[in-house]
Amino acid sequence: MLKKTASGVLASLSGSTYRSVRLATSLAAALLDSLFEHPEVVLA
Repeated sequence: MLKKTASGVLASLSGSTYRSVRLATSLAAALLDSLFEHPEVVLA
């Protein structure tokens, strides 16, 4: 029973880590998009 619980916790942890990575990736992409859309803001 303990083993099953541990694997369930690991599965949920890896799932949330995957979601965090996806979120961070999309945030980084959005930031890069805004940087390239408005280069004058970066240069000023």
